[in-house]
Amino acid sequence: KFYKKNKIPMALLSRKEKPPEGVPMYTYDPDKAPETSWSGSFGGRRGESKGVMSIIAMIMEDIKSEMKVARKEEAEAQKVYEESMDSIREVLESQTATKTAEEQELAELAARKFDGEKFKSEQGKEMAAQQQLKDSLRNDCVWVKTHFKGRWEARKNEINGLVEA
Repeated sequence: KFYKKNKIPMALLSRKEKPPEGVPMYTYDPDKAPETSWSGSFGGRRGESKGVMSIIAMIMEDIKSEMKVARKEEAEAQKVYEESMDSIREVLESQTATKTAEEQELAELAARKFDGEKFKSEQGKEMAAQQQLKDSLRNDCVWVKTHFKGRWEARKNEINGLVEA
């Protein structure tokens, strides 16, 4: 699919490797390694590997040193973190206690306000009742004041009439 989709000819996949010139096809094995021209075993460049090995050893020492420093710094940072968390917890606890006290005081003030409003309402009702009583008494007194003299004379005449009879 890939080759068809990307328009790559399939001929490249099925192509067989040709033998070098002058070698018959039936004697050529493409999987066989070519022969080398030197004799003896390969020793490599042993002198050059010492420099590379010392560089690797130096890098390892640097990494170990950096790891020690990083562990020490991490321990110090953890200690500072724990101390700051302790202080933050103390601040949070004190703020929570303050908030609770303020809420309780607010609730007490609300209760006192409600009691004050209730008392004021009751006093207003009592005052209205007293005013109504006062108005009623005033009406009665005004009636007595205006009618007293006439009623007094009528009673006096009635008593005199009874005495004469």
